[in-house]
Amino acid sequence: MKWFDEFGIKFTPRWFEYLQWILILGTLHYLATELKIQQAVILLLVSLFALSLYFQGYFYNIQLEGITFIKNKKAKKLISLALGFILTVFAYLFIHTTVVQISGKF
Repeated sequence: MKWFDEFGIKFTPRWFEYLQWILILGTLHYLATELKIQQAVILLLVSLFALSLYFQGYFYNIQLEGITFIKNKKAKKLISLALGFILTVFAYLFIHTTVVQISGKF
């Protein structure tokens, strides 16, 4: 039970932090696509770029060296960049789909 409590204490704030990020990106997406606000487009693009950098940095800093084909820092950097980009694309697609469903424009 102690493990479960510790996990909940660490996980829950992080979960809501990520939900906040998604809500902000979703709001920017809505403002950019539905209301055609140009400033929101710029903020959305900058935010998605920052999210990609966050993902890339996260994957670069975790221990990926145990995977056999990652032999050096250059390979690790390329893989973390690819993972960051892929996760950003998936995050954007999730946000886009959600905004489209909420706005009622299937």
